[in-house]
Amino acid sequence: MRGITSITIPCADGVRLAATTFEASEPVGVVALLAPAMLVRQRFYGRVAAQLAGLGVDAITWAHRGVGDSLALDPQPSDLALEHWAQRDLPAVIAHARAWRPGHRIVVLGHSMGGQLIELCPALGDVDAVVTVAATEAWWRHWPAPTRWGIFAWYSAALPALGRALDPFPAGRFGLGPDTRACLVRDWARWGRRRGYFRNPRFGLPSYASGFDGPVLAWSFADDVHLGCLRAVRALHQPYRRLTHIHHDPRPGRVGHFGFYRAVGEALVERTVEWIHAQE
Repeated sequence: MRGITSITIPCADGVRLAATTFEASEPVGVVALLAPAMLVRQRFYGRVAAQLAGLGVDAITWAHRGVGDSLALDPQPSDLALEHWAQRDLPAVIAHARAWRPGHRIVVLGHSMGGQLIELCPALGDVDAVVTVAATEAWWRHWPAPTRWGIFAWYSAALPALGRALDPFPAGRFGLGPDTRACLVRDWARWGRRRGYFRNPRFGLPSYASGFDGPVLAWSFADDVHLGCLRAVRALHQPYRRLTHIHHDPRPGRVGHFGFYRAVGEALVERTVEWIHAQE
């Protein structure tokens, strides 16, 4: 890897995103954009970004508006909503990647919420491939009982209450991640209570998934039963036309919802890069 650089990415509406680039010493013509999960710190993705750079894939990590280091840059972004991560932030990161590495293929690698929101990005057509990791249509009824009742309580009671009482939502106090604007947490809770999640017609959010011509690789894990159940993963990816879904059973090890980004996931990242190269 050639170097790691902290940068700021401007969005079209003036909001600035705190980001980091990981530059490959021997680039292979691919840039990976590591779209983060909800309530997970940007630096959590540094390990995989560095591994990707070591494999020749330039990488970018960032914090979305209203979260962590980007919250520190713009404490009160106007008109803030969770869908803006896809509608405003991701297009800015894609545009930056195009300017940073002209001619390179762009791959969005989205974890959990980062993988969910890709389909709401109006610049999805500017992306060459998509990889999702433990990404679900996170409607609570996709989960079997008794897990679904815990998720319903999280969406209907815990998140709304905390989102009304605390702004920003101090996720670190609960062992979760960066401070996050409370309205984003409330949006997440509203989606999770409705059939179809953010696709529910009452939210009026446009989806670009069915019109995306590029290949999609979806990772799910047999031991990710509480946050990434198989039924919810399949529901999210149903609109994509060129889908490869790998449901990985890690026995005797463990991957779960976060292991792809830890040491246990190194071989999975290598397989992902092999898949990206095969799409050429």
